[in-house]
Amino acid sequence: MREQKTIVDGVEFGTIFQFQRIFGAISSSMHPARLFVAFGMVLVLLAAGSIWDSVSNVDATTLDGSIIQEDLEQARAFSIAQAATSLGHVAPEGSDTWSVEDAQIYLLEAWKDFTFEGGVIEKERIEFERVYLELESVRVRGPFEASATYVATNWNAIVDAGLRADAVNMWQGVVAIVWELPILLWKGGYHSFISLYGFLLIYVLCIGGGAIARMQVCWHSRNERLSMAEALDFALSRWRQLLTAVCAPVMFVA
Repeated sequence: MREQKTIVDGVEFGTIFQFQRIFGAISSSMHPARLFVAFGMVLVLLAAGSIWDSVSNVDATTLDGSIIQEDLEQARAFSIAQAATSLGHVAPEGSDTWSVEDAQIYLLEAWKDFTFEGGVIEKERIEFERVYLELESVRVRGPFEASATYVATNWNAIVDAGLRADAVNMWQGVVAIVWELPILLWKGGYHSFISLYGFLLIYVLCIGGGAIARMQVCWHSRNERLSMAEALDFALSRWRQLLTAVCAPVMFVA
């Protein structure tokens, strides 16, 4: 049998090893159109959540269960009393009926007048910051702000665990955000918020994420740059499929 020989003149490592495409994907993801879509998603969610908190007038500060309502009310009363008598002032009449927001406004005005007179020392500045931060810690938070605080706390825990290569705590942080937060909202009685805002959250993620994914796919497969309007039109025309793609795995896991 005649032996056949193959002579290789060179190797195109760029064709064999495709890992360098990751860097191209990262750079293309920073395209202004994609960033603008992502920024718009954040703005919509922030605006909707802020409006919900402002009109619902619901106190969800105890959402995470770190403090009970009775202890929270006592802490608020104490912080308000501190603000009313801070910086050497006598508590104004009616301060016992103040809300935390009223106490913050009074404290800021008192500090403004205090600094206008001059002669502020470090001890007084520290007192002002301490009292204000105590008021901020017990301020009324609606379901959206309480949820955002809960997510931020657990996200920071995920990052810290990742830096320590602690896979267990990373997974616990993910579970807390994805699974435990909806349960806390539902058990807390915030049914309207989790239903309506939850649908808006998923819808925005589907439309915005679908548009960004469409732009990425067209760029890498056909070297074609879609405009933001074209990508959004594509996502809006297929919102049912995108919604199913997001919800189906969650429903399967549940």
